[in-house]
Amino acid sequence: MTHPNAEARKAQLKKLINVGRNVLALDEDVYRAMLQSAVGKQSLREMHLGELEQVMELLKTKGFKPLSKTMRTGVKRRLSKPSGSSKNPVVDKIVAVWINMGKHLVINDSSETALDAYVRRMTTDRIASVRWLSYDQADRVLESLKSWHRRVLVERIKARSGRDCINPDTGRLYGYDAVIESYEFGM
Repeated sequence: MTHPNAEARKAQLKKLINVGRNVLALDEDVYRAMLQSAVGKQSLREMHLGELEQVMELLKTKGFKPLSKTMRTGVKRRLSKPSGSSKNPVVDKIVAVWINMGKHLVINDSSETALDAYVRRMTTDRIASVRWLSYDQADRVLESLKSWHRRVLVERIKARSGRDCINPDTGRLYGYDAVIESYEFGM
């Protein structure tokens, strides 16, 4: 049984791939040949999550730049301030993880506005901005984000390569940084 988030992610990727196909003006034969060459299948319906991600990455190398809904509609989003500008260094780490989650397509909107909405949901007293978090609150939000990010990437690595992210020395899952490296560099 597949995870409900995996099914939602697959549906999202299928839509993005079709948009990319149209943006790049790929005719049917070229598109099917590209799919066959990339993952050995000619239909998105036959592909698992890892294969869909491979096709998405291929479209990006061909010039497709997927935009978030807010970018297409022109709704103004507040982007993050440069790293190191926060009084609380953990906030800078939170922002960096959030941006990385956007790059890995774990989240749809990597703006600070979206991060603030997440922070509001995660804090018991509904803190309105990531920049206003206390050290304890920031630690909890950071660990929550890292856990979410790591969990999604471990699922994708397993779907893509069929292997778990288990450290053979300890028998436990690799830590956050090791999972990110494995996902990005396919180790």
